[in-house]
Amino acid sequence: MTKMKMKQIITWSVFGLFLVVLRPLAQAQITPAEIYRKTSPSVVLLISRHPQSSSRFKGTGSIIGRGLVLTNAHVVLDEQERPYGRISAFLPSDNPNDHNQKFHKNGHKAVVLFQDRKLDLALLISKTLPDVTPVPFGDSGTVSIGDSVLAI
Repeated sequence: MTKMKMKQIITWSVFGLFLVVLRPLAQAQITPAEIYRKTSPSVVLLISRHPQSSSRFKGTGSIIGRGLVLTNAHVVLDEQERPYGRISAFLPSDNPNDHNQKFHKNGHKAVVLFQDRKLDLALLISKTLPDVTPVPFGDSGTVSIGDSVLAI
């Protein structure tokens, strides 16, 4: 897959993630709490560790396919735009609030498949993440400027 094609896929994926909540909100049939309950199992905590220090960086990502996680590039890239030494992904069921060292070592190892610093996007892959329902994409034809948006 070419770099340009991958960039287009990621750009539209991010746009679709934001659209997922718009249609239900516009129809007023589902509350923000219900949207959270529906999508949160597909949101992962990401912990990146710098290889030359004990520094850790945290962020979140959305599972968009089998083992594929979409996140912000600044969560997984250092100042030279290189992936951090270790990136671990944790599902909500992994109890990501446990802060001990052993826990970090038990995360699902993820690697950067593609990144674009200008768009602040990165696509990760993890071979050990269990198969969960991906965050659904919305329909760009059903939204307009001024519609409500939720961030999870």
